[in-house]
Amino acid sequence: MSYLKLNERRWPDEPRIPDSATLYLDDLSTTYLRTAGVLGKLKAAGFTVYVTKSLDDQDNQLLAYESVADEQLATIESIRAVLAAGLSEGRVETIASPDAESDDTQLRTQLNFLVTDKPLDAFVVDDRFVNRYLHMTRGEIQTPICTSLDVIEHLVCAGNINVEEAREYRTTLRRSGYTFVPVLEDELTHYLLQAPIEDGRLVETAELRAIREAAQRLRLERVLQGQHELVWLNRFTLALVHAVRKVWEVEGSIEAAIRCEWLLGQLDIRAWAPDVAPGAATRFSVMAYAGLLNALCYAPKAGLKGGNESYHRWFDNRVLSEIKETEPEIFDQIVALAVQLFREEGSQSQKVDQ
Repeated sequence: MSYLKLNERRWPDEPRIPDSATLYLDDLSTTYLRTAGVLGKLKAAGFTVYVTKSLDDQDNQLLAYESVADEQLATIESIRAVLAAGLSEGRVETIASPDAESDDTQLRTQLNFLVTDKPLDAFVVDDRFVNRYLHMTRGEIQTPICTSLDVIEHLVCAGNINVEEAREYRTTLRRSGYTFVPVLEDELTHYLLQAPIEDGRLVETAELRAIREAAQRLRLERVLQGQHELVWLNRFTLALVHAVRKVWEVEGSIEAAIRCEWLLGQLDIRAWAPDVAPGAATRFSVMAYAGLLNALCYAPKAGLKGGNESYHRWFDNRVLSEIKETEPEIFDQIVALAVQLFREEGSQSQKVDQ
């Protein structure tokens, strides 16, 4: 009140707030009342109070963070314990941070280890700006650049962890927001075949959900940069196509069709068009999606458990019929790709006969 008397003037016709009034607070008034210690007393005073949705969401996020704060502190302490033991035993060494304070001090602090003169076998870097390169070169010395995923694969090859443990670590990285974790073909097929089926529908497991949400997050945040990061997307789509074929190799037609519903939901590559083809989104949507569907037109193997006819019947009824009716441009492109393939096969056959 002392502050307000010095800095504010009362309104000439100041309204009085009646008892049991309903109050709508903007973000600034909420902040002022909270700072003054009054906000928590409004309910006890009989007021009904509304705040903005953005502020309510922010407070809910803070409450959610508070619920995991102890877990985060325990994780930090466990990292400190490992580093402390390593430093005392000489297994871990530190590199000095830059002394000068400047706008890029934080960046140089994170990457200054790249210019170390110490003999190294490899750098392990999860910064996408750095690990797009295979090596760090200084003079005549070339040092490989690896990632945390490479370390996990090395542990598998060395026998320190098994394949199942490695899959769990990859899932943990995806759920933690680690970007561009490659989706391996055997990994995806394993999780898909392990997922239960209830009432004619696939029950999405935590591992499948982590894969789906990681891809969805990349699409929504539009973080793909340049052609070098399309390798992840190409590998992801190939894993989806191969998983469709593998499922039909080992499952009956009913179970295979149910499991493939999940895969079809991820196979629509058109959602990636704004990221990978600036100025050519429409062409990419047609060509890339048609190419994937064309690859699925061919039965995986002659000895399918569900049978070739079952596979083609499922694909025709579930995919091609709908595409023909709703996306004729894509359907025409699928036909054109098939015609081109038959012509190439015919030319190769003529050469062999000659």
